[in-house]
Amino acid sequence: MPLKGGARVGAFLQQELMGEMLQHLEAILSLPDLESFPKTKKLPAKLFDHLDSALGCYDRYINHVIIAEKRQISCYKGCSACCKYELARGITVLEAINIYRYVRSWPDIEDIYEKNGKNMVAFQQLLAKELSKQPDPLQPNDPRIMEAHRRYNSLQLQCAFLDDEQGICRIYPVRPIVCRFFFSLSPVEICLQDHPAYHGRNAVGIDPSESVKESMVLICKRLQVGILNFLSGAFVSIAGDVMEGEPLKTYDID
Repeated sequence: MPLKGGARVGAFLQQELMGEMLQHLEAILSLPDLESFPKTKKLPAKLFDHLDSALGCYDRYINHVIIAEKRQISCYKGCSACCKYELARGITVLEAINIYRYVRSWPDIEDIYEKNGKNMVAFQQLLAKELSKQPDPLQPNDPRIMEAHRRYNSLQLQCAFLDDEQGICRIYPVRPIVCRFFFSLSPVEICLQDHPAYHGRNAVGIDPSESVKESMVLICKRLQVGILNFLSGAFVSIAGDVMEGEPLKTYDID
């Protein structure tokens, strides 16, 4: 059945925003010398300009989808339930680099690194325990990862980037896609882990297009850095293993 009126306009705007996001990611892919990053610890300033613009397109896309589908979102500034209970998995190298660049000059960077390190080790230990029961190679969406993820959430180790006093994300402008796309549709009290309906709560994920995901993968391949794909592990991988605590430098391209 053909779309009518506002629905047709909404679908066009969503497609346009995904197209614009893709253009910014393709512009990143066209930049030279991304493969040199592990050695030089430098990246073109335009990479971050395009990434910021791409994420801005994605945020606008999410807003259009919420309005078009008439979603009743329960999330609000300061809620932070997901940041206190959920392990953020699916972080890319590009996003981890962007976060590191954003926080590197903060006066409490050492504390942030230490907290992320503790969270990273906690999940790795849980995953190792699951692997010890069945040491087959890991697969995407492996049930052993899911079980370690579930057990990690029960520990209530909050995200190292959460502001305790205000309950807000300290890296909100550069937060990864996995932290942008997830929304609760249930009453806010159900988002608390001790609520009996917590595991059955209604939530929605608003994914970017497959083309956008593919471009992100291609960019990360060009950066030639291997990281752990959950937020604390990804940050520690970049901050410690790759950057060795040094500031990330940028340069202009003529």
